[in-house]
Amino acid sequence: MKTATIPPLRVDPELRKSVENLLNKGETLSSFVIDRRLQARASGEYYNSDSILNELKDMLDDAEK
Repeated sequence: MKTATIPPLRVDPELRKSVENLLNKGETLSSFVIDRRLQARASGEYYNSDSILNELKDMLDDAEK
């Protein structure tokens, strides 16, 4: 099996820092994205980027409360 490179995902530095504070210990933003992709592929359930960004924003808002 060949190895593959996953293209980088550009995000605002402030968003990245905020999201990284919500990740599990040892989890990276890249591993989070890969895990979600694998779950989507397994379930056949996909979401558009706007809904994901809104969900992340809601998570951040809840964490800040």
